[in-house]
Amino acid sequence: MPIPRASVPQAALKADECVAAELTHDDYPKLIPAGQKVETVAAGTVLITSDWKTGNRYQLVSKFVEALSSRIDELRKQ
Repeated sequence: MPIPRASVPQAALKADECVAAELTHDDYPKLIPAGQKVETVAAGTVLITSDWKTGNRYQLVSKFVEALSSRIDELRKQ
């Protein structure tokens, strides 16, 4: 498999949201050749869900994401 080319340069970071990180051959030996690295970002919390287009789970996750997104500024307050 070829090395991933979608690096995220450190210059694109927002210091209050994520930190610089890198992936190496030790992390993904089948994807990243020895001696090479892929720049990326690390975040403390990530919300991940499958692409459910039908069923109750999709609707529940969709409502949650909409509610979270609409109140994100409130959540960022101390």
